[in-house]
Amino acid sequence: MTDQQIHAASLISRIEQIEQQQGIIKKYVTGLKGKLDSLTQEFNNRTELQQLESLQEEIANLQQQLNQLSNLSEHNGNSNTSATPAIALTKTEAGDNFDDAERVRLFFERVDRQLEQELLEVKLEKVDVSENVTSEIRQDDQINTAAKPQREVTALSDEEFKIERMLLLLMRDDADDESHEPAVSAEEFLRRYQEKERNFTGINLAGSNLSKQTLYEINLSSANLSKSQLCEANLHRANLIEANLDNADLSKASLNAVKLNNATLRKANLSNASLKSAELSEANLIGANLSGADLTQMINLSKANLGGANLSGANLSSNANLCQANLSGANLTGANLRKAKLVKANLRNANLSKANLLEANLEGANLHGIKLQQAVYDQTTIFPAGFDPVKAGAYLIAPGASLAHANLAGIDLNQVDLTEANLVGANLTKANLQNAKLLQANLSGANLTETNLSSANLTVANLKNANLMSTNIEGANLTAANLSQINLKNARISHYTNLSGANLSGANLVGVTLQANLSGADLSNANLCGSNLHLGKLSGTNLTSADLRGANLECSNLEKANLKGANIGGVILGEGNYKAKLTGAIMPDGTTHE
Repeated sequence: MTDQQIHAASLISRIEQIEQQQGIIKKYVTGLKGKLDSLTQEFNNRTELQQLESLQEEIANLQQQLNQLSNLSEHNGNSNTSATPAIALTKTEAGDNFDDAERVRLFFERVDRQLEQELLEVKLEKVDVSENVTSEIRQDDQINTAAKPQREVTALSDEEFKIERMLLLLMRDDADDESHEPAVSAEEFLRRYQEKERNFTGINLAGSNLSKQTLYEINLSSANLSKSQLCEANLHRANLIEANLDNADLSKASLNAVKLNNATLRKANLSNASLKSAELSEANLIGANLSGADLTQMINLSKANLGGANLSGANLSSNANLCQANLSGANLTGANLRKAKLVKANLRNANLSKANLLEANLEGANLHGIKLQQAVYDQTTIFPAGFDPVKAGAYLIAPGASLAHANLAGIDLNQVDLTEANLVGANLTKANLQNAKLLQANLSGANLTETNLSSANLTVANLKNANLMSTNIEGANLTAANLSQINLKNARISHYTNLSGANLSGANLVGVTLQANLSGADLSNANLCGSNLHLGKLSGTNLTSADLRGANLECSNLEKANLKGANIGGVILGEGNYKAKLTGAIMPDGTTHE
């Protein structure tokens, strides 16, 4: 091949390279500027202080990307042997009268002008030599490309290759929003599904309304579902790997066992969705709403990007995998992270107030700026070396713990050991204390409204003046517990509840069903109006001065009970086989029943 041919081939390759680079730059300049403007506006409008640093980092990353594009364009200009004007902005263009967006626009205008000039020069040069070498090039078309001389002029340097790869990666974000296939209507898509078609890989359903649809075990990998309506949809076991679900509405959707690996769910609404056993490794969930979502049963969120996501009240218990996940600036207020794996997770500036960290593993996690006020942890919780959860405002759940007046409302404390703990005046409203150990615990004045104390051990516990209204104490052991002056209105009490020897003096038991074991209990001055004591075990019970008006005592065992001074007006004692047993009982008038 002659020198002319080599020169012509180099020029042609150079033209192709310039055209490709120009196309890439032009295509993504607009996108990058838009992203920068959007992030800047979002940053300026944000009020959440914990997210400021995260947004600043994102803006810095985008600025770095723009600088890299600038370097690429400058490199292209320097590699050309012909003289070209510099790309750098003039003092006038870069002055204080221009904001960042304007300077970016001016910069890329210069990039375009330079590339166009370079392209024109190369094309003119090509025209000059093309007529002389056309025939020779045609003769050499059959030459194996491997035998062609190395073209140093067109070879990319290592740095150029890195930048080129970065550009291609940037392309993917925008490519997700664009589909080369025409959009398919929801009607057409559902018709095909009804006809047993299940493979919809890469389909474009952007903006489609598929709310409440059942799409069981469907393959939607790499599909475009951005801005689609999927609220209350059933996507059980669906394949959504690498799917685009940006800004999609998936609220209350059933996504159990769904595969969302590497999927994009930026700003998606997943509130109250069920994601049990879902695969979300390396998924992009920046700004997503996962409040109240069920993320239990070993959900996989390893290396997922949850920066700025809303996970308030989300259930991530039962060994959820969040290892190396990005949760910077995320809202995890009241989230259940019991037994969750957060090894090397980024929780910088995250809000974990009132979160449940019992048995959680946060080894090597970034906890800079984290909020842990009123969060709970136990002796098995693993924190990074040197981190003090108490100083961060968290509560230690352990035997003998000091939790006086602590706010533990709604916390899952199932099976915890709080033996002899100080819980005076604590707020345990709607907390789950099922099967908990509370032996000799001090709960005086505590608020236990709607608390689950089923099968809990409260032997000799102090609950004086506590509020147990609508509390579940089915199967609980309250032997010898101090329940004086408590409010048990509408409480759930079963015949398995053990109140033997308990002090219930002055307690409010209006309308309560008390089929529990109350033998030897103190119910003096208690209000039992309208209560159901049918089949109650009340032998030897102290009911002096108790108000039993309208109470049902059919089939109850009141042998040797003390009813002196009690008000039994309208009480139902039953007849025949249903008559209450009163042998040896002291009646209201002081006489002993035969």
